[in-house]
Amino acid sequence: MPTEAEVYGYGTIANLICCVCSLAGAFTIPFAKKYKTAYNVVLSVFMGLAVGALASDAILHLVPEALGLHHHGPEPKSSSNESHSPSHDFHHHRKRDTHQTADTHHHGNHNHHHPEEAHFEGDHDAVHMKREHHVEPYIWYCMVLLLGAYVFYLVEMAMVHVQRKTQGEQTPVTLTAFNNQAVDAIIKEKEGEEQRNSRGRKAITPLVVMIIIGDALHNFTDGLAIAASFSTSLLEGIAITIAIFCHELPQELGDFAILISEGLTFKKALIANLFSSLTAFIGFYIGVPISSNMGAKPWIFSITAGMFLYISLVDMLPSLIKNGSTNVRTFVYHNIGILIGALVIILLAIFESKIEIDH
Repeated sequence: MPTEAEVYGYGTIANLICCVCSLAGAFTIPFAKKYKTAYNVVLSVFMGLAVGALASDAILHLVPEALGLHHHGPEPKSSSNESHSPSHDFHHHRKRDTHQTADTHHHGNHNHHHPEEAHFEGDHDAVHMKREHHVEPYIWYCMVLLLGAYVFYLVEMAMVHVQRKTQGEQTPVTLTAFNNQAVDAIIKEKEGEEQRNSRGRKAITPLVVMIIIGDALHNFTDGLAIAASFSTSLLEGIAITIAIFCHELPQELGDFAILISEGLTFKKALIANLFSSLTAFIGFYIGVPISSNMGAKPWIFSITAGMFLYISLVDMLPSLIKNGSTNVRTFVYHNIGILIGALVIILLAIFESKIEIDH
């Protein structure tokens, strides 16, 4: 278990890294204007990363944590099959004692060889157990679950592609963030800012308020998740941070695009995004004391798992299907991101007991 200082220290750094994504819109505009193709590639890969990392982290880490299946600490010395009932142990020891008695009766004076042989066999078993890597069975089931979802995603992509070819539909590719707001709104923002200023200030629309409040609540929940994960283990916190970062980048770009398209100036949109992202720190510093209560952690992990699954499979995946079906390269970039994001989380889940972080 991490110390309180480590939880606050690493958790604050993780929140700071995720909050930097709120400034992504400001730094992306010049880059997107000059290198639009590279920008589209990076955004496509990050959208795939977000889907893969969010869904994998929810299924491999958060849901098992909420259900009490995920155990931290040193690797177990024996497999789960070696847990016996009292009656089984009684019969086992009785059988062993009977065997030893019979062995003594038949071999007589040769008993002096047995301690050395037993010592050799014990060392051999110890080395074998040390080399053996124990993976919890639920991890394999969760990996099959993820594989099933990915296979059906590929099947749907193939069906959509065939349908488009059959109908002769050629829809131009418009890369979007997962809220379906065109990224071109960010690129054209500078060009239209002077015109908006010349027409006068535009009243803040309800959509702008909803975006800011919704993003603030979302980031608050992210802060709670980071607090609960780092309170459990440092590797759990790292996995959550990776998943949050991967989906924060395209989300903040999309929110920035909406704020710009709704009439906010560049500076106001940046301040609004930054303000909503700072609620992650509030959620984190509230979540750390709450996470010290072991009964509260499963609830936090359950809420976060539901949010991660909804964002990845309901918000982002349809956007990936829509854009990937019209362009093979976009589809490839999406899948590169999905596979990398899922692979990172899977490796953390499998080799968690082998990874040691110096305190």
